[in-house]
Amino acid sequence: MRHLKYERLIRACYPPGLGDKKPKPSELSYLIYYLNTHRSQIPQASEFLERKALKYVAKNRIGNASVTVGIMSQMIQDCKDDLNNFAPEAISIIAIALDSSELGLLNCASEAFRAFNINHDGLQFAYDKQLVEDYRALVRKFIVISTSAGPQSRIQHGLGLQALSSLSISAALSTTVGQETLEEAVPTFYSTLPVDETGAVFERFNLEFASIEAHSIIDMAKNTHNLALWALRRSFDTSNGSLVVRLTSRLLTCMERLDTRPTRWLCALFEAAAQWAQVQLRYKVVQTLIERMCRLDIAAVDAIKSYSVLLQSLLGSATVSFVGLAVTDVLRDLLKLQHRLVTSEFGDAKLKQNASELVIEIRKIIGSLGQHTVYAGQVTDMVAEILWKYSSTGAPPERAQSGASVDHKNPQVISTDMLNVRELIDTLPATERLMVNLWASTQWLLNSEDVDVLKNYTLAFVEYLRRAHRVVKAQARIESSIGRQLANVLLDSHNKVVNYIAIYYCLTALAEHLGEHAISICRWAYHVQEVGVSNSKMSNNESVQFSSLQVVSLLSVSQGVLLAIFTAARRQEPADTCLQVIKKRVSEQLWLPGIIYPATIPITDALSVALNQPPSEPSSMHAENDTSVIITIEQLQLSEEERSWVSASDEGIDDLTFPEAFNIYKKRAPSVAASAHTDLQFSSVRSNHTSETDTPTVSQLIRRASSSISMQNSGRASRPTTKPTQSNSLGLRAQVADILADLKLDSSSRGKLAV
Repeated sequence: MRHLKYERLIRACYPPGLGDKKPKPSELSYLIYYLNTHRSQIPQASEFLERKALKYVAKNRIGNASVTVGIMSQMIQDCKDDLNNFAPEAISIIAIALDSSELGLLNCASEAFRAFNINHDGLQFAYDKQLVEDYRALVRKFIVISTSAGPQSRIQHGLGLQALSSLSISAALSTTVGQETLEEAVPTFYSTLPVDETGAVFERFNLEFASIEAHSIIDMAKNTHNLALWALRRSFDTSNGSLVVRLTSRLLTCMERLDTRPTRWLCALFEAAAQWAQVQLRYKVVQTLIERMCRLDIAAVDAIKSYSVLLQSLLGSATVSFVGLAVTDVLRDLLKLQHRLVTSEFGDAKLKQNASELVIEIRKIIGSLGQHTVYAGQVTDMVAEILWKYSSTGAPPERAQSGASVDHKNPQVISTDMLNVRELIDTLPATERLMVNLWASTQWLLNSEDVDVLKNYTLAFVEYLRRAHRVVKAQARIESSIGRQLANVLLDSHNKVVNYIAIYYCLTALAEHLGEHAISICRWAYHVQEVGVSNSKMSNNESVQFSSLQVVSLLSVSQGVLLAIFTAARRQEPADTCLQVIKKRVSEQLWLPGIIYPATIPITDALSVALNQPPSEPSSMHAENDTSVIITIEQLQLSEEERSWVSASDEGIDDLTFPEAFNIYKKRAPSVAASAHTDLQFSSVRSNHTSETDTPTVSQLIRRASSSISMQNSGRASRPTTKPTQSNSLGLRAQVADILADLKLDSSSRGKLAV
């Protein structure tokens, strides 16, 4: 019978005898040369080898079967350009070899599988479904071998792990099949990792094998622990972001199933995984952790706590940086989970206690998140992300659509968010430029009846102002608009003593922050004084009626704030005058005890005193003597520049919106509305202007009115070069008010203008 030449060459590679055998070197070299010069015969040669392998394994001729697997392994390495033509036969021969329990044949199969993973590009997986099924079945066979029990289990485990570790350096990792098979092998690596109490094993491994290229898979095979570490390290060292996500997710699944590992060891493992990943993909580890944690059921408090410990360890690490981490997106996920924990009802007392502790842990994670900011202003962006929900201007459309379903009017949610802000403030870098105006339109929270909301908001706001840099003159007018909003909430007729004390601390902190420009908020303090005095003279028929205690509170807050303003602005004479008036009111028992001048005691102590020992309602206010304690501008003897600060209009500053329920100017008495400080009436409202509507904003209306006045005055004498007096300024405002009244506005727009 005439045999084909490749068959004769293959038969010549088999040495005689029994036992362990390898292909004859010279004959094998000639066979490979012949196949490379006659490439059309490679598929036929592969099919012939497959038949040989089936025959030898069936007859238990292990030596010849080992030679067959060895020939195929050499063909995979030296004929790799044609590997796609005989890949099915190669996988079939390796799978046939695994059906035998002989260790020598298993070793040959492991080497052939490693050669296949290194040389196969994986493109064939995209169209050959049968090959994909056979390949996955082969991987599962190696997984079974690496986890089998028996007298030879240790050797089998090493050989199986050696084969599986080659998946981490496979060229097919760029394909979905390659990633999925490596993901299936991760539990085998995880169960083989060395365990200690502190996780120092990972640090030692990184130091010992700092250069991956210097240590081959054969060197690692001498120690299965090191081999598993090496395989995981090579797996994470990839430029494929989806693979990093898959590997991290599978490690988390292993952690959930084998929760007996020490906590510190688990933290060290994920920290090492982040270090093994390429710098631009390290954030994927944190991102995957957070996404899985937020998907857990709210009742699985223990599992969520395990995730939170890992996150704290990762974000608190000084050796791992997370470039590219979208901190605001992560923050939103953490806030949603935190709000769910706060608002959920837990029947079990222990479970409820664990949930409360977990809320604190998530707050620490948010603080740690602020330590890993790469771009300037990220911490400020995170603070703004928390505060925008409480801004009465409303959320942008994209946020409104993707917002959480948690009720942000819930006092527990508000208090939790304010504590989160305080946690972030502690991580603010000294060089970061803080924007105070991001607190705009959140001051309505100071009207809350919940003491925790008052305390936490005030502490966060005051601490933020203390961390902010001193403002320059160009910023003073913008940041002083916060004073206008604080005056708004101060004049709400539903306030209690604790509300007044909280607002007082916020106003004094704002004055200290503005420093020499604190005069810019002086007019709001004057306005509060005037409202208090006017209301104390009102009859019972007026629409708004403050109680005697509220009037005392208004006057005490306004005069305490004036003292803080002049002290911050270093105006000693007005400050002394203000202090004398305060002492007079204290002696007449027309002073709120919680208003300490200056605000030296902690905010929490002041609020506690007001709650435990609330002041009694004064029997009468002696309205005829109230005017003697009002500090007028003339008494303060301000300079021209200071007068311009006090009487300056807010034109050019965007109008800030307040919720409808907190707009006190609709309820204000006529005598108050006729106050000289009518510029306050133009505050508080900005239309939610969209592309579909053309409703003008208040600032636009004021500019139009000013332009109209200028047109009416055209042809008249030119303006004098000197600054206008205060009376001229009031006259201009009156004309603006008249023109605004003549504008044709719909009912919605008229309702937004509290004139």
